[in-house]
Amino acid sequence: MIKVASTWEGIQACRVLSKKGIKVNMTLMFSLPQAIAAAEAGAFVISPFVGRVLDWHIQTSGKAYTKTNDPGVQNLKEILDYYNSSKFKTSIIAASFRNVDQITELAGLEYLTISVRRLYYVLTPITTFPWY
Repeated sequence: MIKVASTWEGIQACRVLSKKGIKVNMTLMFSLPQAIAAAEAGAFVISPFVGRVLDWHIQTSGKAYTKTNDPGVQNLKEILDYYNSSKFKTSIIAASFRNVDQITELAGLEYLTISVRRLYYVLTPITTFPWY
């Protein structure tokens, strides 16, 4: 499998590689249009960056977000809904998490790439946290 950035050029490379039977992971994914273009190009898997979408929204709006209105999580759910209602077989590996809430909100997704530190907090009962 080859990782390719989800730029216009990357989508074109994915199209060529996929036709040759090479599996492609389209990374640096931030939007539904990128996800659609990647699937249409034959991507085997996409890696939407949940945390970076949140970072951009915080930086541009100055607002604080909770797990119920996290734009990174909402973006990924929108991509998932689109894929589930379409003919695409492209899988999703959610990536770039900023907090545990993002991970728990996306529980049930096929694949998540999680840092060891955040995985520890997901798997550890809250009563064992040092500050509890």
